[in-house]
Amino acid sequence: MEWGSWKVRAGDIRPDELRLIPGLPDHMALTISDIKRRPAGGGGPPKPGDRPPWVPELEGSVALMFNTCDFLERPFIEYMKTQMGMPVWGVGPLMPETYWKPSDSLLLPERPMKPHHWQQSNYTEDDVARWLDSKPRGSVLYVAFGSEVGPTVEVYPHLASALEESTRPFIWVIQSGSGDEYYPDGLNSKAGERGLIICGWAPQVLILSHKSTGAFLSHCGWNSTEED
Repeated sequence: MEWGSWKVRAGDIRPDELRLIPGLPDHMALTISDIKRRPAGGGGPPKPGDRPPWVPELEGSVALMFNTCDFLERPFIEYMKTQMGMPVWGVGPLMPETYWKPSDSLLLPERPMKPHHWQQSNYTEDDVARWLDSKPRGSVLYVAFGSEVGPTVEVYPHLASALEESTRPFIWVIQSGSGDEYYPDGLNSKAGERGLIICGWAPQVLILSHKSTGAFLSHCGWNSTEED
């Protein structure tokens, strides 16, 4: 989206417009909701002359490799090859060794480590594991929208109400800096032990691999898709 919005100068897109990106299928056209999505840390929608900050870093490169599946993203790979004028390969999915070891190793010392640049969490991995251990198999709804893309601020209260009214246990991960800030005040006390609201980093692989996790409400980002 970031590259496409720059190439078609999508900063002035109308609310009712589908702006096609030459070289990509029609179903990948940009909409106003795409433009309003902000990367972590804010920054607002792109201006007509903006270009992605990573473009200068590619100068002098001889080829590009993306951690993606060629079969799934062939149109985008071909598009980038044409636009950048260099070979582009999909070499993924590539995942750390911990992700494909036996599931029991995720809970003991070889489980994935927290990236050092991510903010601290209000729960430790051990806290999360103990909470999950206390829930029935397949009963937990895991809600996580990643650090860059999520619902609009108007949607969050409806999600909070739905989780409050539900009888199911849930984990909701809220990342600061993921666009509009929101915290469901009062939901912790209303849900009690049925809910776990994690602010900051969450051990997603541990959660997704746990026997108590039964559903995943996600933004369908590539990392989450791989980890699932």
